[in-house]
Order: sequence, then structure tokens, then C-alpha cells
Amino acid sequence: MKTRSVLSFLLLTLVFITVSAKEKTKLKWWDPADSKMYVINGQAWPGRTESLYDRLPADAKNKVREPVWKLSKNSAGLEIRFISNSPEIVVRYKVTGALAMPHMPTTGVSGVDLYARSTVGEWEWCKGNRSFGDTVTYTFRGLPVKDAYHSKGRVYTLYLPLYNSVEWLEIGHEENSAFVPLKKRKEKPIVVYGTSIAQGACASRP
Repeated sequence: MKTRSVLSFLLLTLVFITVSAKEKTKLKWWDPADSKMYVINGQAWPGRTESLYDRLPADAKNKVREPVWKLSKNSAGLEIRFISNSPEIVVRYKVTGALAMPHMPTTGVSGVDLYARSTVGEWEWCKGNRSFGDTVTYTFRGLPVKDAYHSKGRVYTLYLPLYNSVEWLEIGHEENSAFVPLKKRKEKPIVVYGTSIAQGACASRP
């Protein structure tokens, strides 16, 4: 009986420590829509779109076929870059369309991908836990906090969903960590017009 009581006490203590540790991890959120500089890469007409995460300019709505216009509302090929030394990064967002297709999983239609640049200059895919619902959430934990390239952390690239429209998006990082959004690249994008394969149908990225 005494042994059982001791084990119960130890279990409760462990649960309390775990819950307390989670509560101590406070996240600070950043919304690209509130940024003073333009941060969306992959757009040929920045600032001219109907919504922040569209691909064609608003004035193209009556110039292209309706199927093309609908696909231009998807965020395939768009990316956001930032530097951070946070051991935990959380991406939460809302999409306007169906989360999945009959022939393509939710992760491909509505998911995001996060890549980090390693100390040797290679891009590494970051594994994260995901939750799909009214709000989609990707949680990346155990990320390296140091990098030889930058004193404030590693360079990250977040790729947006392939076959869905992003209504809003926020990136969270630990409150006391560094987080530096990177402005849109100066290089002009290459415009690709093609089939669903070019958009990334049933693949990982366009």
C-alpha cells in the first residue's frame, strides 16, 4: 500500500513538472500581414494581389479563364524566410478551401513545409507535428539554436500550401528567442505556366 502511494505521488509530481514546463514556454506571434516590409517570396506582382497570399494581380481576374483565376488564389510556390534561434517554432493558419482531395492527402493540399539552412549551406527539412481543423497548426520542436552562419540563429524557409488559399497566417517563436523576418528577395522570379504538375500535384513542392 505504501509502495503504491509513493508511486502515485511520483507520477503526480512528474505530471506537474511536465505541465509547468509547457506553461513556461510562452510564444510570441508574428503576422506577415503586419510586416512593414514585404516578406512574401515567389510573387511576380507583389502588392498588386487581391489577397496577400495570391499569385496573380487583382486586375487579371477578368483577363484569365476562371479555373486559372481560382488556382491563382492557391499559395503554391510562395515562401516566407526568417532567421531564428528558437528551439520551438509554431505555424498556425486558416485556409479557405477543403483540407484534402480524393487523390491527394491533407499534408499536400493544405500543409506547409519548413526548411532550415545547415552550417554547410544545405537546406534541411524540419519534421513537425501537425493538427488540421478550422485552424491548421504545425509545431516544430527541438530545433538547433546555434548556427555558424548567423549569430541570431539559422535561416528558415517556410513553404505555403499547394492547393489551398491562406486566409491568415502567424508564426510563433519562444518569447525570449530571436526572430528576424527577411524581406523579399531582390532577384526577379521566374514565371512558370503549366499543368497541375508544375503546381506540385501529388508531390512535395511546386
